[in-house]
Amino acid sequence: NTSSIRGATTSTKSLDHVANLASILVTTSPQPALQKSDTHWDYTLKEMMWLSADFQSERKRQMSQAKKLANAVKLHHSTLQLRKLRERAEFEARVRRLAGKLGRDVYKGFWKKLERVVGYKQRLDGENRRRRDMDRHLVELVRQTEKYGEILIEGRQNELGLDRDGPRFTIEEALSQADAMPTRRSKTGAIDYTKMDRD
Repeated sequence: NTSSIRGATTSTKSLDHVANLASILVTTSPQPALQKSDTHWDYTLKEMMWLSADFQSERKRQMSQAKKLANAVKLHHSTLQLRKLRERAEFEARVRRLAGKLGRDVYKGFWKKLERVVGYKQRLDGENRRRRDMDRHLVELVRQTEKYGEILIEGRQNELGLDRDGPRFTIEEALSQADAMPTRRSKTGAIDYTKMDRD
């Protein structure tokens, strides 16, 4: 029983002590909190916070730099394509100018001369054709004149009563004896009526 009494007295003492402490804490002004010194874990947490901020800023910097590089590459390729298109257009224009110059040179240097040669050949052919026609017409006139001459001679001989068995020549025989007779000269030379007659 003494032990229970002794335990009860100690518990009442401790309760009184707690009550006194509580009254002291309530009545007195609050004391400033004691500054806690940093431990190893605190330094670790601070280092982790710094690393996190550093990683975020580095990521932002790398993303902005990658965007700048991507824009620069895109601009480079677009300007490269535009440059290729411009160079191709300039090359085609240069080829067209050269082709036009060559075409003009060929037309003036070759086809114009060829046109003059063809025109000269056509004029020569026309003159030769006209000369042949004139020579044929001349042969026909000579034959008609010969016929008229024979008719006149026969008529005259009939009037005079002369012999009609004298020497007579056709135009071919007369032309075959052209060595003894003077030949008719033209601008182009002697004319052979027998050859013209065969044409």
